[in-house]
Amino acid sequence: MKKIEHDLLLTLAETVQKMHIALLQSQAQLEALRTVVIGVHTALYDDPAWCARITSALTGAIESDFCQALGSTYADDILRQRQEWLANLMPADIWSQVRPRQMD
Repeated sequence: MKKIEHDLLLTLAETVQKMHIALLQSQAQLEALRTVVIGVHTALYDDPAWCARITSALTGAIESDFCQALGSTYADDILRQRQEWLANLMPADIWSQVRPRQMD
């Protein structure tokens, strides 16, 4: 193998390793965010007044986000993954009430 090819492969391997570390860090941060968001939703959702406000606000925000995503240039699989992650940010019973109507 030529020196140039070897150096290019080494650079590629180092770049992939750095990207892997960055991805793992992002995943850990997102999981931490998810835990906090679910905790806050659960705590506030126990109060009937907050429950109605949360449901109303989230329904509008999520449907608006869904409409905006429809006009995006993201591939369908990316949009589907995004929607799944959004669903995972809140308890399932809350998601079932606020998810976009198009997903029913």
